[in-house]
Amino acid sequence: MVRLQNSAKSFKSKKKITDIALEHGYETNASFSKAFKKHFVVNPREFALKVKEKKGNTMLEAKYIEFEDIEVLSVRGESI
Repeated sequence: MVRLQNSAKSFKSKKKITDIALEHGYETNASFSKAFKKHFVVNPREFALKVKEKKGNTMLEAKYIEFEDIEVLSVRGESI
């Protein structure tokens, strides 16, 4: 899943889908496409087209939110 999420960032570049698949550890374009569609519900080509359509859009403004302080308990485990 982490590989797929990282691969999604690569669609912002002008790389081919096959190159993205190989770059992220998939042996074939078919195995990448199958895993990608299962995770994102669209195939890599459709995803790439949507990324290209949104390329001109502006980013949303960041919003700073303050939370009340809370106490956190942490227990460090022993290494085996």
